[in-house]
Amino acid sequence: MAFDTLGNLYVVDGGNYIVRKIDTAGIVSTIGGMQGNSISRTLDNNGDGAQATSTRFLSPHGVCVNDNYLYMTDYGNDWIRTIDLTTGIITTLAGNTIGNDADGIGTFAYMNQPTQCAVVTAGTIVVADHGNDKVKSIVTSTRLVTTMATVTGAFSVWVDSTSMVYVGTDRYTILRRSFSTAGGFSTIAGQSTVFGLTDGTGTNALFGSINGLWDDTDGNLYITDYEHHVVRKMRTTSPRVVTTIAGNSTAGSTGDGGDAFLATFNLPYGVILDASGTKAKAKLDCKTAISG
Repeated sequence: MAFDTLGNLYVVDGGNYIVRKIDTAGIVSTIGGMQGNSISRTLDNNGDGAQATSTRFLSPHGVCVNDNYLYMTDYGNDWIRTIDLTTGIITTLAGNTIGNDADGIGTFAYMNQPTQCAVVTAGTIVVADHGNDKVKSIVTSTRLVTTMATVTGAFSVWVDSTSMVYVGTDRYTILRRSFSTAGGFSTIAGQSTVFGLTDGTGTNALFGSINGLWDDTDGNLYITDYEHHVVRKMRTTSPRVVTTIAGNSTAGSTGDGGDAFLATFNLPYGVILDASGTKAKAKLDCKTAISG
């Protein structure tokens, strides 16, 4: 999920193979993909230069928005697409439907099941290249793809206002590294060999797969713990205390208007704060959004 500068929310509707826009009046429209239709990597019909709504996606996963462009990871086709939010035209930013691993320019770069993306600064995004266990950066003007580091199980990514890159993995950990600093990512919470639902401090806290990350201006990172059906919060400064703030580990989609701890989620996939920074919204596998 991602907001644009006007407050419109963009959501991947993966079950229908489309990307949707929810405007500030609550009106929902499709901006990319064809509902109920997917395209196999074996078909030469990528839609570049056409309206995004006349293009089929195989497995859209994550979106991020910058400079009136929406960037989308197509997990099944191993590429990153760009939708011009003014014209509606779609192009391929990077990747070429051949699941492999190579840095390069545009379609000469290879990715393998990219899952999520996040904006670093105007003109640069980072991508979780899940199938290659890597985090990669893309300069959107030149389409240059560069590997930042290997991160086993990299699935979700988020970049804060200081250009600190956070990575959530399906190996139960959260890592981070400054975008401008060379080298690997450091684990700041969770343990890669221990699956669990335990609040605590740093690596004493336990998680399941971490499929969504988002921060606020007060130094908190919000986390969707996929298999445990909960939303968690972690302080980004030491001692990095992790607490559960919504859900009760029971799968469901109930609780609107009530106590967040009594609400139920079904495999929460992403999290986002509203424009005021006061409400977190979780995207669920049951295709609903719950705010609290």
